[in-house]
Amino acid sequence: MSERLDILCGPDRTGPQAFFDDLHRYLIFHLRQILSAIDQTGFEESKPHFNKYLKWIKSSLETDSEDYNSSDIKPIRLRIENEGLLGHLFLTVAENALAILQRKADIVQLLFENNLVESFYEQQLSESLYYKNLRTYLSDLSFKCPKMDFLEVGAGTGSFTKHILDAVSSCPTGATDRFNSHTFTDVSTALFEGARQKFATHAHKIKFALLDVDKDPQNQTLPLCQYDVISASNVLHVCKDLPFTLRSLRKLLKPGGKLILHEYVRPERVEVGFVFGLLPGWWPSTRADNGNRAMSPLMTETSWNTFLRATRFSGTDFVLRDFADTESHLMSIMCSTALEVEQESTFPEVLISIEFESQIQQDFAKILAECLRGKGFINLRVVDLCDVHHHSGSVFLATLFDPETAILSRMDPVKFELLRALLSSTENVLWVSMGGGKSPDPTHGMIEGFARVFRVENVNVNFSLIALEQRRDCFEKDSLIVVTAISQLLGGKNTHRGEDYVVHGYILHIQRIYEDQIFGEDITNIAASKSHVEQCVKSAKPFTMSFGNNTGSTYMDIYRNTTLPPPLMEDDVEIEVQAIGMERLVMYTNSEISPSTSIHRGFAGLVVRTGSLGHFVPGDRVCAYGSPPYGSTITTKRNIVARIMDSLSFDIACILPQDYLIANYISWQAKVRDNSVIVIRSGETGIGRALLNILSGYETFVTVEKPSDKRLLQVAFDNFHATTNACFEERFLDLFPGGANIVYDLVGADPLELSSCISKFGEIISVRSSVQEKLVSVSGQGYLTNVSHQVVDVEQVLEHRIGDLQMPFSVLLETNYAINTLEIIPTRKISLSSIQSQTAFSGDNRHGEEIAILLSDDDLIKVTEPSKCDFLFDPHSSYVIAGGLGDLGRCIVKWIVEQGARNLILLTRSGSQTKNSKAWVLEYEGRGIRICTPRCDVACIESLSAALEVCHSMPKIKGCIQASGALKDRLYEGMSYEDWRAAINPKVHGSWNLHRLLPDGMDFFIFASSITGIIGQPTQINYAAGNTYQDALARYRLSIGEKAVSLDLGILLTGGLLAQNEGLSERLIAEKVYTPLTEQDILGVFHYFCNPHLDLRDLPSQVICGIIPPGSHDTSTNGSYVGFAHPFWSHTQVKLRKSSTLESDSVSTNFPLSLALTGSRAEISEKVATALADQFSLLAMRPREKINLEDPLHTAGVDSLSAVYLRNWVMKQFQVDMAVFDILGDRSITDLGGMVAREWIDKQSK
Repeated sequence: MSERLDILCGPDRTGPQAFFDDLHRYLIFHLRQILSAIDQTGFEESKPHFNKYLKWIKSSLETDSEDYNSSDIKPIRLRIENEGLLGHLFLTVAENALAILQRKADIVQLLFENNLVESFYEQQLSESLYYKNLRTYLSDLSFKCPKMDFLEVGAGTGSFTKHILDAVSSCPTGATDRFNSHTFTDVSTALFEGARQKFATHAHKIKFALLDVDKDPQNQTLPLCQYDVISASNVLHVCKDLPFTLRSLRKLLKPGGKLILHEYVRPERVEVGFVFGLLPGWWPSTRADNGNRAMSPLMTETSWNTFLRATRFSGTDFVLRDFADTESHLMSIMCSTALEVEQESTFPEVLISIEFESQIQQDFAKILAECLRGKGFINLRVVDLCDVHHHSGSVFLATLFDPETAILSRMDPVKFELLRALLSSTENVLWVSMGGGKSPDPTHGMIEGFARVFRVENVNVNFSLIALEQRRDCFEKDSLIVVTAISQLLGGKNTHRGEDYVVHGYILHIQRIYEDQIFGEDITNIAASKSHVEQCVKSAKPFTMSFGNNTGSTYMDIYRNTTLPPPLMEDDVEIEVQAIGMERLVMYTNSEISPSTSIHRGFAGLVVRTGSLGHFVPGDRVCAYGSPPYGSTITTKRNIVARIMDSLSFDIACILPQDYLIANYISWQAKVRDNSVIVIRSGETGIGRALLNILSGYETFVTVEKPSDKRLLQVAFDNFHATTNACFEERFLDLFPGGANIVYDLVGADPLELSSCISKFGEIISVRSSVQEKLVSVSGQGYLTNVSHQVVDVEQVLEHRIGDLQMPFSVLLETNYAINTLEIIPTRKISLSSIQSQTAFSGDNRHGEEIAILLSDDDLIKVTEPSKCDFLFDPHSSYVIAGGLGDLGRCIVKWIVEQGARNLILLTRSGSQTKNSKAWVLEYEGRGIRICTPRCDVACIESLSAALEVCHSMPKIKGCIQASGALKDRLYEGMSYEDWRAAINPKVHGSWNLHRLLPDGMDFFIFASSITGIIGQPTQINYAAGNTYQDALARYRLSIGEKAVSLDLGILLTGGLLAQNEGLSERLIAEKVYTPLTEQDILGVFHYFCNPHLDLRDLPSQVICGIIPPGSHDTSTNGSYVGFAHPFWSHTQVKLRKSSTLESDSVSTNFPLSLALTGSRAEISEKVATALADQFSLLAMRPREKINLEDPLHTAGVDSLSAVYLRNWVMKQFQVDMAVFDILGDRSITDLGGMVAREWIDKQSK
């Protein structure tokens, strides 16, 4: 691991050696000063830790005989001071140490109130690589296992937590959050709230728990044997009994789990003890190993290694140091592994299978056998493929058929049958190929698709791959790597089944598939003729913004405006927007930021132009109300626009319009007279504040939620009475016994509650938001007489009465308004870019907080704009499409012609011989398109060469799309050699022949491959092997500087091979694994990769299209595709935020529990039979009532593909292995249920 970190991060750096040399001298000088002063003035001897600190001083001075005088120290102190925060911690403690020992100062307050310690760490380690190394290690670990559970001991302020979460989040490849949970623990809850805010973006995965590591975890709340990684930063050295604590942590870890310790490891150094020795927690009262650490709780790396080995850990697997040099080195990060319970080591029999006619295979097998024997594998044999004997299924089979060329590419009828017999006779296989390194022979890629299908068809077999680098005379190194892989595969119970390895530079690598969302967006935009650019706001204008909400996160898209603005109406005002205000009710997580397109929003900016009615002039500073879509300019009506003072900022002005429009509206609704007494309930709200401004000349009484709101209003406004809502009635009637003429109720009270406070013929106006709450209703206990009551729904008024509203112009121009508003309105300012990057709404929403979105000229934003319509293809060049007369080929031809191509070579086995094909070609030729359609079998190099010769008069070939293929679906156990060849030939030999005979330097070479090689679709082991060959050939071409990509396509709605197999497409869709690809989807991908300007360095070799991300499946349901259990898919299955609903048609019964609660064997059999029929009904989309339990499954339409699915489902639910031939045989569904029930019952009784 250390070697890999050195490669990725570079070697450890040296630290500030001169600083630590000065610091050592300075601290030794001060220790002598402290000791001398205590001899004269004494210290607080009642504190045990002070006594220990004095003993430590004396011990430290005994080992350092140098003496320094004051004149020597002054320049040293100056140099330390010039180091800033790095020296500030020590200087502060040195100057206060004596006072602390005499209890005249407090060390805790000194260290933590001013963040001295954290500031020191940040500066000291700013040049260190060990945090970077830690993050790299954890990133690698989470790449392998992206669903780990983390536990942090003594997490404190979360400084170490940040490094962990950064390492497993926002990764450049793979899942964004590569962990399942992080449990943040401490001995107290005091720091939990701060951590919640600090890590709010991970709130859905962070848990908080109390943990005292000095106590047995079995008596605390945390589950045992649950965690994959436990971390502790500068915590464990102060435990009362370190061996006990380490054993306790081992109980919490899973076998093979990792313990990461971050500790000071230099007990002989004075720097750490000088500061932290003044804390009582530095000196535990009891310690099992106290004698060894009497002068310091710190331990060396060697001591940690000893303690870990003694407590069922592996010791220090590797160590990361803060600095490489001894002078600067203080801290280390140590990683250890939780060992499994010791069991007697057993080595299975190993069978090494080769072809004896190959001397290279024999040499490799001999060296591998020697290496295995050296590791304790005594019982092993080297056998010939031709000598297949029956042997125990428990043997471990290693195949060495591929050191030269892959055996799958050189099959003959005999080898085909021998290989099938060999693989069907064992449960553990490691297939050794030469598909690693930079430019491997692409035939070694065939085994990938083969293995994925084999695993799905044989769920009890552990089939693993290792792709070595294709080098001669390196069998010794290769054998060591293979033995390492075998040891890992035969390792502990947490080892992944069927892991696949690829070797680069003699290092084992693993493969994971992940969703590339950015690339997906690019393809979507290409299909919709759009592209993304990044520009500053000023350059991006004019643009439109679209807000929305997805899984609890607000998002925003920005679109370039390419059309001219329409003419203005006479009462229109066009405004260049500087800030947009958002309502509190829609700004954070649960509701969309624009819940209705008819709801208006406030904004502020500069007038650009006006209609003929005038009133405003260009350049006026205004706030206004408008309706979506929002953009860099908004046109609205003059009645809802108001000028604002120069002193009023745009970010404040943009949040005023809604409240002032509503306040102005309801002030009109009431009959306000000069002597009116007015009550405003909830005056601290936006509408309440606006009413106070508008009605400032009247006798006004205001209620507020809490006293602090009252004080804020009194700062901003004059001449009103105020109290809290709770004291309203008594206080109001003391001042106004005749009651109020008008009550503006912004609280939501029942009008009857106001009966004692309203005068006769008074008015109550209740203001409500129908988005937030139900409209107020009068209780059934009575009604108010001679009092009018009106309910104003804010949303309804803004939507339907916007033309009748008026901004209170004079109020917004009052000189003191800006100051008053700034005092009382809490506002969060956010940028457009922060919304796009999903950072604007992280953290908690503060109560009553308004949001102002700023359109700052220099803010960098992503803008979507229409793509340019330049032709993609050169009309003076030729393009080859193999399979060009098939359904997909014709779809491609239509598009490629639309994109400018004028010369096409379409290769098919039959040419354009049919009447339909001839008519189709003639149609294009009539449009001036030159099409050559020679008969050609691309799998035969002579045929392909001849076909290209026929087309010699065509212009130079600049691109190729290989879309030929054939399906011959059979289970591997029943597949014939001819079935194998039929699917292999066009994909393997055809693709290689095209690669060999077509010119170098083409603009593109696209393999229309299939997703079956990635998914492992049962019954298509031949087709899967051919498709992963194409994946490997694309990688090979890129490695030699030639463009290529393999597109692993799913179900095509354009037709194609699936359409030729009746019912197959519908069956595959029913599995809920594939998402059908439309013509637009497919052509968007082709458009991207046919671009002649695409840089070779930007080309991925392989893109997978048309799969439903496994993470969107509920893996607890019974229909989960068995292939997704392989670790290859683990990144796509990282836990997302929980959905509250499941698909209604998924069968999610807990069958083992259900059967255990069932009485008789007959009832169990009936339940199993019914479940089998239900599963097939879902799979085949066949009505359940049409499946008779007394009939065999094949009468209901079960074929070999669905039989594999049902067998895997039975294995998952009941742990019973049912043979496919039994499912396809003549047994009734009831009999099959009985078979499963009998075996299940037998297993439960053992």
